[in-house]
Amino acid sequence: MRIVQLPLGTGPQGNTWFKVDIKHHHGSTQVMVKYFGYIMNDSWLHQKALDIGYPPAKTPEDLDDNISLASINVMAATGVISYARVRRVKTPKGKYFWCIALACDDPFAVGERSLSTHPPPEAKYKALKEALGKDGPPHWYRAI
Repeated sequence: MRIVQLPLGTGPQGNTWFKVDIKHHHGSTQVMVKYFGYIMNDSWLHQKALDIGYPPAKTPEDLDDNISLASINVMAATGVISYARVRRVKTPKGKYFWCIALACDDPFAVGERSLSTHPPPEAKYKALKEALGKDGPPHWYRAI
């Protein structure tokens, strides 16, 4: 786990900073946890990081940083950062993506991750849906 600080804008007293913990999941889980959210691929997130102004990735660690920072920026800009988390998921077709998770089906994981077990109303994630260019509702995806 790493802690990063992100500028969220300039207020009357300078930059406003938001501290966020980023967890990367590697390997498999014992319990099949599912996340409800929108998925994004690495290339979309990397391009988003470049669009925001982050430098191009030179190492795999830089790429992970850019992906994390871009996803957090999208969550902050769309107002879901207080209740959403970024998680790695697998689709039914076996492809891996990053997911901006809005809910989790595991009540034990909820306490740790501050995610609800119930999907939020569409009005709460409409800006996220638009920012990601998604047409339909979020879906449930298996955690990896």
